[in-house]
Amino acid sequence: MLQNRNRYQVVETPFSTLGDHDIPLITINGEVDMVSAPFLLSLLNRNHAVGTVRIRAMAIIDFYRFCENERIDFPQMMASLTNFKVGQIEALSAFFMANRDTGELVAEQTYAAKMITAKAFINFWWDTYQSRASNNPEKLSHAKDKRLVMEQSFKLQEKTPWGATKKTRIGLHPELRALFWEIINPYSEINPFEYETTKWRNYLVFITLGLGGNRRGESVLLRLQDVQTSGREKYFEVVKDPLRAPRKTGHKINPSPKTRGRKVALTDDIAEIFKYYIVNVRPKFPGHLSSDFLFLSTRGGKPLSLRSVNHMTSRIINEFPAFKAVLSPHILRNTFHDLLHDAIDSQHAENTDMSPLMRESVKQRIQEYAGGWTPGSKMTAHYPAGSIERKVWQMTLAAQNASLQEISDE
Repeated sequence: MLQNRNRYQVVETPFSTLGDHDIPLITINGEVDMVSAPFLLSLLNRNHAVGTVRIRAMAIIDFYRFCENERIDFPQMMASLTNFKVGQIEALSAFFMANRDTGELVAEQTYAAKMITAKAFINFWWDTYQSRASNNPEKLSHAKDKRLVMEQSFKLQEKTPWGATKKTRIGLHPELRALFWEIINPYSEINPFEYETTKWRNYLVFITLGLGGNRRGESVLLRLQDVQTSGREKYFEVVKDPLRAPRKTGHKINPSPKTRGRKVALTDDIAEIFKYYIVNVRPKFPGHLSSDFLFLSTRGGKPLSLRSVNHMTSRIINEFPAFKAVLSPHILRNTFHDLLHDAIDSQHAENTDMSPLMRESVKQRIQEYAGGWTPGSKMTAHYPAGSIERKVWQMTLAAQNASLQEISDE
């Protein structure tokens, strides 16, 4: 079935009964989908974050597309208590595994999130209609049996080994890395941002991502008191409250650090950039006295939002197509880990007294702290994999060129 992908949208829908908060709901051809809306609102009632509700909504859209492909009338199935068969759930699993645009396997976490959402969505409506059959013992018994069959089918898919390798985490290629820092320099003639204030703010945000290894949320949540620009140690600190109390930003999506707290060291030069921004640039933002967040939006002293960080990178991509598909806030975090991996290798190469095993142990501890990961995290090997892969690629080409040169000489 030919699908119109644009007819499904996740739209921020205002609810006056919920304090005028905007809730992400699915619309179909511009109309709110009344099948998914009760499920998504139930997630909010169970204290799921708005960002999580948005992820579930996107997964349900993919589920709807699957139903279209398979000519499945989902509301009718639930109303008649017709269960999904094993083959249909296997087909759903295969559908969720592939990126619909490229055909490539999606990340394991993405697949798992979609399957969890589909299962919860089906169970939500199954339980709703099953409860209406409580006055018919025979029908209720059949419904429970069919529900059990679906549960077992989903469990089989959960146990199926994931066939994709994890996506390689890779930062900017060295040539693009150099171009990127040239572009975002506030004094650069090719800087795409219009005003001096936003040039400096964006420059510093990118420094926290690309040279500090921050996630978007960690940068957005930085406060003035988290930055130390004088004294013997200069740093900014990513704070993760041990009581899990979020720093409220006032935006629809309130970020929270996913990784452990840490201090990020600053060179004297970068500390001076922070200081210049705090003393000379930040006071030019409207409402700067009403907030202690480091990075402010241009709208009345509100802290910068996650979307704004995305828009900053999108602006660069639009102006410089070479960055298309290779630049994002998280790729800048990967870039930091590429640089860190190279720096550790370079430093330890000079220490001949350290055994290879000890060297790897020390390297892992450094990367764990820098990434905010727990001890023993596999991410220490996962993040620099892109850098290693690139080096192997370059060495392979060099070996091939050397062989071709030998053949030519002969």
